[in-house]
This record gives sequence, structure tokens and C-alpha cells, in this order.
Amino acid sequence: MLKRINVPAKNSLTIPLASRFFIFFIAWISEVTMGIPTSKGDLPLPFFHLFVRWDSGYYLNIAKTGYHGSNWAFFPLYPLTMSALSSPLAELLKALGTPTLFVMGVHRYVLSGFIVSNFSFLLMCILLYKLTVLLYNKKTAFFSVFLMSFFPTSFFFSAVYTEALFLLFTVLTFYFLEKKWWKTSVFFCFFSGLTRVVGLFLTLPLLYRGIVEYFQGKKKLKELLYLTLAFLPLPLFMLYAYSQCGDPFITFNVERKYWHVGIHDPLKAIMHTSYPDKLYLFPILFLTLFSLLYFVFRERKTMMPYIIYSVPLTMLYLFYAEIISFPRFSLTIIPVFWALGQIMEKKIILQFLILSLSCMLLSIYTSLFVTWKHIV
Repeated sequence: MLKRINVPAKNSLTIPLASRFFIFFIAWISEVTMGIPTSKGDLPLPFFHLFVRWDSGYYLNIAKTGYHGSNWAFFPLYPLTMSALSSPLAELLKALGTPTLFVMGVHRYVLSGFIVSNFSFLLMCILLYKLTVLLYNKKTAFFSVFLMSFFPTSFFFSAVYTEALFLLFTVLTFYFLEKKWWKTSVFFCFFSGLTRVVGLFLTLPLLYRGIVEYFQGKKKLKELLYLTLAFLPLPLFMLYAYSQCGDPFITFNVERKYWHVGIHDPLKAIMHTSYPDKLYLFPILFLTLFSLLYFVFRERKTMMPYIIYSVPLTMLYLFYAEIISFPRFSLTIIPVFWALGQIMEKKIILQFLILSLSCMLLSIYTSLFVTWKHIV
């Protein structure tokens, strides 16, 4: 078995699909054996309700009724996609004779969000494999996709959350940047910014690559100006907020009020978390920071665009965002998976240890997430 792991996957969809079935089984068995707290008011939607937790409710509210109150903390593209898909999906399910339960009220939005997340994840894995082959080799690509698929918090890729869609646009941005399709890369960077505010950090590697190629005579100033498109999502959303509620900074104000987001000392923030939260946080925090440092020191001469993207993003997650969400946010730090993929190439025992630990933690965290424990 261990020797087979050394062989790159012929089909970059095999591992991601296997990971989804694994997560779905763990979610189902957790519901059967542990039960779901009735106080949480779960949706009466078989199976799919397991992937509607915590922030999912905000995306569903935006998709169904638009922006109001604390919904302003979340960017629009994911709920807009859910809303756009919900009606044709409901009509299709009715035509197929699906029980009314699956298409009534908010349920159609749950199904559309579930489809968007899982489809985005599978497509992202295919593109991540292709991007990694461009930058490294097939073996590193295989391990990177494997780790992304079975990372301890990868269940978020199947939940009604933005992680899968955001990472899809991130990988598309980098893939077309490496393929020298500048306009296309900027185009997908724009959509990443509409999905999450941290999409703004994707402009950094594009700006770096654009300036370097400009001074090398490979790019004209006119081409650099296309990059302004990538900076537009945040000001556009702020303008929309101002037109709706008179406060262009409502996203940041809401985050500060309800999630206590702001500049802080991450060590103090960690110390103030509960003991169970520390157990959830520490393994991912250590694995992420160790892998990122490994990547930075190993690739500092050849992978500067990715360092310029991942280091500031990690600093934001540590020093500004809610620290308990770091394990989820770490999914977007792509160089972490490249570093781990390279480490796993070295010895079979490392492959076994890392993959075993990852799958074990994935099982535990998935079970805690679907049973409404504080995994956010």
C-alpha cells in the first residue's frame, strides 16, 4: 500500500472524489451515533443539513433575502451563485419527481450551495494538479492534491461555505498567471475578490509579476493597467453598501461588532480560547506555520509571487482574523500543500505519518462540525 502512494495519480479526480465519500460517510455515521442537538433547530433536510453549520446561515439568508444586519460581513459572489442556481435546480428536481421537501423554501438554496461548493472543490483539485505539475512535477502534484483533499478541515469544501469557490478562483488566477494569460488571470482574481475580502491579497503576486516583466520588457504599461480590475471588488462592494445602508465600511464594522475581528496578539488570543478549541487549533497551526516556513526558505529565490501572497495572508489570519477560524483559513494557503507534498516525497514513513494523522483529524473534526461543536 505504501509503495503505491509513491505513484502519481493518473486521474486527478480520483483522490478528491474519494475524500468526499469519506467525509460524507463520517458525517452520516456521526449523526447516527452521536445525534444532532435539537436546540440548534436543524433543517428537516436529510443528509444535506449536516453541511449547513455556523456561517452557512448567513450565506443562505443573503441568497434568499439579500443584505441586512450582520449579513454584511460576507461578500456576495457565493450567495449570488447559490441564488442563481436555486430556481433552475428546483425546476429540474421537480421534473425528476423529487419530493417537495428538497425544493421548498430555503432547502433549494442549501442544495445549490452544496452543489456549488462540491463542484468548485473538484474542479479546483484538477486545476491545482495542473498548476503544481507546471511548477514542480507529477509526484508533488499528486501529494498536494491528496493533502488538500484529506486535510483535517477539508470538510469545509463540502459545506455551505465559500472555501471551495474562493480557492477555485485562487488556483485559476495562479494557473493562468503561469500560462502567461495575463488578462484571464486578472479576470479570475477579480472574482476571487468578490467571493472573499482576502481576494485582495491575490493582487500582490500579480502586481509583482507584472512589474518584473515590465522592467524585463516582456509586458507593456497598457497590460499592467488591466490589473486595476482586480482591485475593484472591495470598492464596488463598499459603494453598494453605502447605497443600501449609508455605511461603506459596514463589512468591517459588523465583523468587529459580532466577531471581534481586529488587530490582536495571536498568542494572547490563543491563550484565551477554551481547552477544546486549543486542541482543535494547535495541530493545524503548527502544521501550517512549519510548512509555510519550509516553503519560504526553500523557494525564496524561485517562487516569490507565491511567497508575496501567502506570507501576508497568513499574517492577516494570525494578527487580525478570529484565531479559532485559522484551521479553516489555512486551506487557502496553497504553498503549505506544496511544501508538505515535497516533504512526503522524501520517505515512505513520512507519507504514512502525515496521511494517517490528516485522515484521523479529518474524521474527528468532521464529526465535531456536523454535531454543532465549535468548529468554525
